Amino acid sequence: MTITLDDVACLLHLPIICDFYTPTSLTEEEAAALAVELLGVNVQFAAKETRKQRCGYFSQQWLFENHYKKNVTLRHLRCDHLATTVAMCQF
Repeated sequence: MTITLDDVACLLHLPIICDFYTPTSLTEEEAAALAVELLGVNVQFAAKETRKQRCGYFSQQWLFENHYKKNVTLRHLRCDHLATTVAMCQF
């Protein structure tokens, strides 16, 4: 059994009034370049993770280890970078 957004809206009486966000697909190279730009990681390190995921995505664990932990310890978690990294993540 799958719970749909319509089920949640009906049960919680939440109106669904906006367009859904659908991230665009990235190649492995584009995703690695984006990680270098936004996360400041080495391009080979980012490319290794995208190859491991077999597409232009990063695992949630990889993003947590390379972005969230780093920025929380530095006390400057930037919302624009976080939103972009979430969009890069495979769900």
